[in-house]
Amino acid sequence: MSPAQIRRWAKDPRSKEASLPHIRRELPLLARTKATKPARWTRAMRDKARRTVAFIKRHEAQMKAQGKRYGTGRMHATPKRVVALMNWGRRTPGVRVARVLKTL
Repeated sequence: MSPAQIRRWAKDPRSKEASLPHIRRELPLLARTKATKPARWTRAMRDKARRTVAFIKRHEAQMKAQGKRYGTGRMHATPKRVVALMNWGRRTPGVRVARVLKTL
């Protein structure tokens, strides 16, 4: 997601459907991090980037494994998982976000 998309998402009431409040409070930091060149990142930005990559890798791997296990396709995308990933600035390729969020 772009910094502007992250800022818009932070105001969307659906962002409260998953993730802990402190993660949602970090959305402005994530938007600033994405808008800043890595050479100019602060310690907080580097930490957020590291945690973001780890969260996304872990959850997308789980979505792939569940897609195989449940026979739901390449990715098993539940609404709460999609919201959680978006709260970390990720729109997973191959997942129709609008369709999944429609069920909220």
